[in-house]
Amino acid sequence: RRISERGVRSNGITTSRALSRGAAATREYIAGEVRMYQALYRKYRPLVFSDVTGQAHITDTLRAQVEAGRLSHAYLFTGTRGTGKTTCAKILARASICLAPENGSPCNRCAPCAGALDGSLLDVTEIDAASNSGIDNIRALRDETAYTPVSARRRVYIIDEVHMLSVGASNALLKTLEEPPEYVLFILATTETHKVPATILSRCQRFAFKRLSAGDIAGRLNYVAAREGLTLSDEASGLLARLSDGAMRDALSLLDQCVAASPGGVELNDVFQALGLAGEDEIRRWADSIASGDAERALALFDGHIQNGRDAASLFGELSQIIRDVLSDKIINGVGASADALGALDAGRLLELLTEAQDGLSRLSRAAAPRIEAELCVLRMCLTEGGLAARLEARVARLEDIVSGGAAAKPAAPSGDASKKAAHGPDDARARTQTAARQPDKDGESLSDAPASETVSDGAWESVRRRVAAELPHSLGTFLMLDGVTLCKTEGFWQLVVPDELTYGRLSAKEVTDRLSAAAQETTGHPVTVRVVLKEPGDCRERPQLKNLLNQFTE
Repeated sequence: RRISERGVRSNGITTSRALSRGAAATREYIAGEVRMYQALYRKYRPLVFSDVTGQAHITDTLRAQVEAGRLSHAYLFTGTRGTGKTTCAKILARASICLAPENGSPCNRCAPCAGALDGSLLDVTEIDAASNSGIDNIRALRDETAYTPVSARRRVYIIDEVHMLSVGASNALLKTLEEPPEYVLFILATTETHKVPATILSRCQRFAFKRLSAGDIAGRLNYVAAREGLTLSDEASGLLARLSDGAMRDALSLLDQCVAASPGGVELNDVFQALGLAGEDEIRRWADSIASGDAERALALFDGHIQNGRDAASLFGELSQIIRDVLSDKIINGVGASADALGALDAGRLLELLTEAQDGLSRLSRAAAPRIEAELCVLRMCLTEGGLAARLEARVARLEDIVSGGAAAKPAAPSGDASKKAAHGPDDARARTQTAARQPDKDGESLSDAPASETVSDGAWESVRRRVAAELPHSLGTFLMLDGVTLCKTEGFWQLVVPDELTYGRLSAKEVTDRLSAAAQETTGHPVTVRVVLKEPGDCRERPQLKNLLNQFTE
């Protein structure tokens, strides 16, 4: 007061004058002469149930409960963002205190409705559980419910993001939520139902809000644009509806952004420019270059988009959407191949491209050099002919040819003295193996499909097994004598096939394998290595051989 009276000068400006100007500006703002812009999603928030878009399965039920006077004491609204949970909670709160509801919706004219709309009514309280998640906040709310309403016939508590409540706060709310006073109504809302305790879920009537369709969102956008006196093309509203991903609030926010950039009207190109999108035609050309394997052109187009200020993540998002649409047309609508390179691909290749684009999109957020990661992703999509599925299919086909033709993968030929010994050695184990493999087994089945493998004769195996079991401690010898333990001989080593992990853990000890190797060497007359493996489905004579072939092939 002293400063304003004396008019002390500071930097050539009288302080009292500055204060008076600030006071005048404040009076103008209070008088309504200076108004802040209100976002479209707030300005056009539905005020009655009939204005809510795409949630008729919920609004019809709530309206019927209001008309019949059968309101529950607690509701839980679940669903993704921007689908109308908070909007319906506000409408239900006003309908429950309205003096003259109209078709189950609030009249928005009576004193309770007007007070709830402008925020002056003390009997309607909105709580953000993310900011009031502590037990003390819920205890204060619980104590407040003991008091009767001030001016309305109910006290209504809207608790948003209820899953953010702490464990203690949720427990403190349980009793009041289950048996509140007759004048108290709880309306809870959450986007993550799985985080809400089951004890709270069981005390509420649950309503699940679904994602809005693109058609419903586009219709609402056209309505808002007409009310605002804007020109909004159908292509632009359709694109905004798809970009919103089923959320009305997101769609209105995007429209707000486009209107700011193009006040006169919003066309398709205006949406691309305002939101920093490349456009469907540009992305389609990029996708065609990737589909045709033209890495040079694909990288050049990607570099051009980056130079024009496009974001790599948004580019891959648009690319994924294009590929997804083509894939859906092929699988769901049965659309055949088209003239462009992307449409000519089969569903399997499209699925691989879509998977790679999504993987690249997830890697971009944590990459040290996002642009390099994006370029690597483009190269992988261009240069991977046939993708992983085709490579695996080729390997399986080659492996089947090897097995069916009886020609196993041959190891590298030895050289020098080792080669001579292998060719002229007195033992000549390979020749005996092939001769025995061509003989039918005791069931009359030929083993010619596995020339490098033979089943050890029952007498030799029993001799080795009994001898080693007698030498081992009783606990190990018992496992070795189990009926499920079999021995299969493959080239270069013997495989002891065991039926379960417990037996495998006992018999895979070095003490057991060393004794078995020594006994097998004495029986056959040449060095033998014994390995212990778990039993696999199929014939024990074929599975170790097939596994050995697979290992050699993949190496």
